[in-house]
Amino acid sequence: MENTAIADRVCLLTDCACPVGDEAVCKDAASAGIDSLLVVKDDITPWPSEQGGLWCYVRPFANATTPTPCELQRITDFVSYERAHGRTVGIWVGDAELQEQVRSAATAEPPAPDSRPPSSDPCCCRPYHDGCTGGLVCHACPVEVVGQVLTSGQLLSKPRATGKSLEDIVQEMRDWGQPDPPDYFEYICLANGDCVAPDMLAIQRHAGRWLGPKECDAQFYPGVRFYFDPVALAAHPHVAWDGIQAIKIKDSLALDPYLVAAVAPEQDRNGSPLALDAPPAFRDRLVRLDHQAHFGLAAWSTAAFKVAQQCMG
Repeated sequence: MENTAIADRVCLLTDCACPVGDEAVCKDAASAGIDSLLVVKDDITPWPSEQGGLWCYVRPFANATTPTPCELQRITDFVSYERAHGRTVGIWVGDAELQEQVRSAATAEPPAPDSRPPSSDPCCCRPYHDGCTGGLVCHACPVEVVGQVLTSGQLLSKPRATGKSLEDIVQEMRDWGQPDPPDYFEYICLANGDCVAPDMLAIQRHAGRWLGPKECDAQFYPGVRFYFDPVALAAHPHVAWDGIQAIKIKDSLALDPYLVAAVAPEQDRNGSPLALDAPPAFRDRLVRLDHQAHFGLAAWSTAAFKVAQQCMG
């Protein structure tokens, strides 16, 4: 494996197999001081994982020869975020013709918040629809915790919401199958507005275990989606971009003044009318939608996004 430094804490890996699923390559990378991997290769959709003890982000491009500004921005964001958290990034590019574009993105400085490209991603959730749209971003919660969110008027990171130590949460989530770096759990993470991931996570949290997309669709019951304007959130004092999430906010996110809409199912898990006691400040932004008429991850994410867009006024 050739390991070429292209910037502080950024290395280009060449003359080796794809690190994904290759313990030998990952071991060599770790021995060279690499903590995180950025793997640019063709795939169905972007995905983060742990590979051989290293944090890994697989980044495909919808069009291999002409990546979009958002796709390149996510590379810049991933590398910048990892470096800011003390991790050295190793970059592996599957197509040699893309190497210079990836290298330029990886060594670029992040733009000012008000000049960032929209977070729409043509690769995200390709099995469900043609990319995910970033005109709004969202976070979903199981209905069982939504009352607490509405009453408190804020979304909280996992340590803030549970009172558990970050170390305990990291171990708990690792046992559950989510081996993210510890700092990831200090944030409220938001996806693009019609991404299916927020409801997948809400379903998995309720089930208490990892479920694949087909299992989520088979026992589908949506979370409540909280929608925000990413342009407004970009000015939040604790905003961050990690290249994976559309945007994220550290520790806590006050609903007012940022909330655009909250979209909830009309019925509870037993088929009875869902009772949600929203404070007066949020009642006009709480929208009900029949999840039986929009059943499944793709149908619900699309319908809820359209309803939230109407609330933008």
